Amino acid sequence: MQRMVTRTCLILQSPRLRPFLPLPVPYAARTAAAPAEMLEMLRDTGPNGVVLVAPGEDCAPAWVRELVARAGMVPVVAAVELTGARAALLAELWDAGISEVADLTPRRRPRALGEALRAAHARPFKLRLEAGLSPRVSVNALTLVRAAAELVVDGGTSAGLAARLGARERTVLNWCTREHLPAPKRLMVWLRLALATALLEHPGRSITAAALAAGYSGDHSLRRVLRTELGPAYGSAPRTATFAHVLGRLNAELRVLREAAREARRSRAA
Repeated sequence: MQRMVTRTCLILQSPRLRPFLPLPVPYAARTAAAPAEMLEMLRDTGPNGVVLVAPGEDCAPAWVRELVARAGMVPVVAAVELTGARAALLAELWDAGISEVADLTPRRRPRALGEALRAAHARPFKLRLEAGLSPRVSVNALTLVRAAAELVVDGGTSAGLAARLGARERTVLNWCTREHLPAPKRLMVWLRLALATALLEHPGRSITAAALAAGYSGDHSLRRVLRTELGPAYGSAPRTATFAHVLGRLNAELRVLREAAREARRSRAA
């Protein structure tokens, strides 16, 4: 059975968000009275959290753009009435990079926030992974990577991947093999490292905070994996390890797996 993981929801105080409270499980609210306080809170919010804002007079769309940039791997959900009159605002918000919209229309409120939070979960991380992975990765492989990414963001391990996918562990291993992906445990190593390096891109987050948010026991654990997977220099200076570098190594491993599968097919056909 998968453990319930509490996720922090940072809320920029607004009367328009009151109908959404209390938040659905597993989200716990932390309220900011002003944008500056919200940005400060982001420094210690993990990637399994979310930011909820109601763009308007007290939350300008231009500030939402800055918020998205500062949030990094933390998704931003905007609460807006989904009416034709708001089309221009919605277009501006999507262009700013928000992860999802929660409909403020009264008849949609009861389910709107839960649906938006579920849809936004881990989305910034998943989008970066998809953009950085080789175009030769199959649709089925991407489905497995997305599920693993959601698990990594929640601090889970490979043992929970089968449960998330509703399959046996052996079945998930076979799926990974068939789609030329590393075994689940190895895949999680790469994704956890990718998440850590993405978090380290933001100077306000310490190495220890990034390590803990990516599921490591601490700074030393992250440094050890960096030394093993990327080389000694990166273990000594974790901030020099980039997300692009990690994805490059992962793509190289995927290429080896594809080539090995091709050779195996040739041998069987011979």
